[in-house]
Amino acid sequence: MAVEHFLREVWSTKIQMGLDLEANLVSHCTKEYEGEAKYAKTVRILAVGEPTIDGYHGTVDYEDMDDEKQNLDIDIQEFFSFKVDDVDKSQSMPGLDTAYQKRAVKRLAQRREVYVGRLVAGKLLNTADEAKATYSATTDTVLIPYKDYYTKVGSKYKRVKKPVLADISKYYEITAGNFKEGAENVTTATAKTQAAVKTAIDEALTNLRLRNNSEGGYLEIDPVTYNTFKNNLVELSTNNPEMIRKGVVGMYDSYTVTRTNAICRDKSKYYCFAHSGTAIAFVGQINEVEALRLESTFADGIRGLDTYGMKIIAQEELERIDIPA
Repeated sequence: MAVEHFLREVWSTKIQMGLDLEANLVSHCTKEYEGEAKYAKTVRILAVGEPTIDGYHGTVDYEDMDDEKQNLDIDIQEFFSFKVDDVDKSQSMPGLDTAYQKRAVKRLAQRREVYVGRLVAGKLLNTADEAKATYSATTDTVLIPYKDYYTKVGSKYKRVKKPVLADISKYYEITAGNFKEGAENVTTATAKTQAAVKTAIDEALTNLRLRNNSEGGYLEIDPVTYNTFKNNLVELSTNNPEMIRKGVVGMYDSYTVTRTNAICRDKSKYYCFAHSGTAIAFVGQINEVEALRLESTFADGIRGLDTYGMKIIAQEELERIDIPA
């Protein structure tokens, strides 16, 4: 049965939902292009080009109006599915399947967060390209949070649901593939010290301002970098619980600082970043959450599908900050 020991235990009336990611990187992306987010569709983004400014010497030449086009592909799809036996529904704690469904939807949302971090790091694959990627046995000796590990089943690779350190020698990871374009502008910290991290962040923010990003934005950092850098922050008022809940931990030089586990990392570095609210475009929606009767069993199936896409559409408004791990 799907829910074990339902006759031998007294079920609590409360369900432990688990911990969510602290931050919401998707909310720091622009969603102005969002509409019908169907897999394998493309959103065409039109931008106005730069008119030529010329000196006037008695005559005026007229140029064609210029525009710039970008395509944002809806090319990522992920799902959850589970079954609920009739006996479980009638004899286990009422509402368990509903709570499990809500938790599954939250997990889909968390994957979006992780994918924003991977996009900036240049380590994001779409669904189709993930199947065609190159997999190699991992050389990790510790489990890296929110990194995907795989096991090999025949000629295919299956994502490990809950990686455990004792089995890490059996895991595979993606080592090459058709990754989406990551951040072009990169600043690197020379060491994992407060002074070196501050110098790198200052340089990154200066670079953004030299590229005419003068209105501030978001600084996204991982918990380890935050611990090194936190003494430089202007603290938030303790009466702002909503921002604190979203992982906002302070302000620095007109930038909102967010601490999040969704920052991409590998064995050598954390891929933190600073950006405007329009540097990254996100389009998506959880398209389907449905229940259906399963054949050949007294059980219902519940499943959900999330389809979305994301793209760096303004490289000049984004600066990646590589911090030694």
